[in-house]
Amino acid sequence: MADSKKKKLPLPELIRQLWKPYLALARYLVPYKKRFIMGLVFGVLAGVLNGMIPLVIKTVGEKVFPGGNAALKINPLTSGDASAGPGVEGYIAILLLIPVAMIARGIFASLNSYCLAWVSYRLLRDLRSQLFAHIASQSLDFFNKAKTGKLIS
Repeated sequence: MADSKKKKLPLPELIRQLWKPYLALARYLVPYKKRFIMGLVFGVLAGVLNGMIPLVIKTVGEKVFPGGNAALKINPLTSGDASAGPGVEGYIAILLLIPVAMIARGIFASLNSYCLAWVSYRLLRDLRSQLFAHIASQSLDFFNKAKTGKLIS
């Protein structure tokens, strides 16, 4: 009964076994390394901005709506006191942080998707071209023995 169970691999060996197919495909990635790295960087930037959006919203909320009973700080336009807080331009700049962060996140996420999709399509094209060249280089005897369905699939 114990012989029928598979032997459990140690973690480093398991990781090595799981990465074998990806390492075999890594050589196809070499011509597109620059675009692949750009896609990864854009993805990291999109992720960082995605995580920063709650912080931006919190910061904007604290600057625009300060806590306490300081009604003069909320609307410095009616108080006439310039030291009460930022002026209208300051509020506009602070409020623009939210859409700027979201637009930047969207741009980086789109660039991430574009770059990685571009690399994946080129990789797939290279694999298909290599497979076709390999099949086309076979002898006529190979095609006589092989079934058509096997060749197509």
